[in-house]
Amino acid sequence: MRELWDNAMKAKQAEPIFDRKGEPTGIFTANFAASNQALHLLGKEIGMFAEKKEVPPREFANKSIEELTVIVLQKASKLAIILPSTLR
Repeated sequence: MRELWDNAMKAKQAEPIFDRKGEPTGIFTANFAASNQALHLLGKEIGMFAEKKEVPPREFANKSIEELTVIVLQKASKLAIILPSTLR
């Protein structure tokens, strides 16, 4: 992780651009893409960018809306959850 941080900081440092004679032109450049990539990898390493995927349970995949409504009502009843009247 330390190396990723070092890479990010090094890539952000401005470096002078030289002409053909080796003289500084007064223009500086930095590699922000490399810095961003190192920071992104560091963030992934510490869990900042957890990928979330919602996958519906297979048991509900082939159910109709009516069947799903019955299941929701049964589970809500068992948990003493009051549902909106449109679902009842």
